[in-house]
Amino acid sequence: PSLLLALPCIASAGELSLRADWWDYDVAGSVTRGSDLQDFETDLGVEARAHNLGYALAWNTGPGWIPDLAASYTRIDAGGEKLTPGLRFGPVILIPGATARGSADIEDVDVTLRYPFAIGGGKLWAGVTLKRLQGDVVVSGDTSVAEDYEHIDQAFPMLHLAATAPLASWISLNAQANAIKYGDNEAYEVRAGASLGLIDRLGVNLGWQEKHYRVADGDYLLDATLSGAIAGVFLSFR
Repeated sequence: PSLLLALPCIASAGELSLRADWWDYDVAGSVTRGSDLQDFETDLGVEARAHNLGYALAWNTGPGWIPDLAASYTRIDAGGEKLTPGLRFGPVILIPGATARGSADIEDVDVTLRYPFAIGGGKLWAGVTLKRLQGDVVVSGDTSVAEDYEHIDQAFPMLHLAATAPLASWISLNAQANAIKYGDNEAYEVRAGASLGLIDRLGVNLGWQEKHYRVADGDYLLDATLSGAIAGVFLSFR
C-alpha cells in the first residue's frame, strides 16, 4: 500500500474528508554504501510490487485561529532482481552471472497543520508537515550468504503548500507540495489532479504524484524517486 501528502480538498468550512488512493508508480534512483553504488533499475531491477494503496484525511475547521488538519499514510513496497556482471555492495559480493536482488519496504506517515486563504473562488493553504519514514532497504544475491540491510527511521518537518480551484459545482483542480532540504538529506512530494463529485458525499480523484527521498546516514545514502498516476475515491462529511 502506498503516499500520500495532505489531502487536496474541494471541501468547505467545517468539513471532514476521507480518501483512499491507488498509486501506480515507477521507481528510479540508487543506493550507496561507501564507494559502492547500485542503481535500482539497471542493477537491481527494482519496481513497485503492487498498485499501492494510500490513505488520507483532511479536516477543514472553518473560520478562526484553529488550523486545518491533514494526515496521510503510504507504504512503499518495491523489489526486484536482475542478472549481474558482478557486484560488490557492502558485505554482498556476487560473481558474474549471479542474480542481484533489491527491496524496500518503507512506511511514509505525515501530519499537516495549515491555514487556508481565499483566492477568488478557490483556496490556498500554507503550513507545516511533520513526516516520518520508517522501514528497511535490503540488497542481496543468490550466491552471497551476506546481505546489506539498512533500517531507516527518520522524522522531519516540511514546508507545505496546497491549492484548489473549482471549475464547476462537481469538479475542481487541486495541487499540493511538501519539501525540505538539510545538508545531504532532502525530500519533496508533489501531487496534482482533479476531484469529481459523483453522488451525495462520494467522489473520485484522478491525477499524478511524485515522491523523492534522499536520506544519508554515515556511509549510506538512499536516493529514490517514485512517480506515477494516481486514482482514488473520497467521502466528505459536513
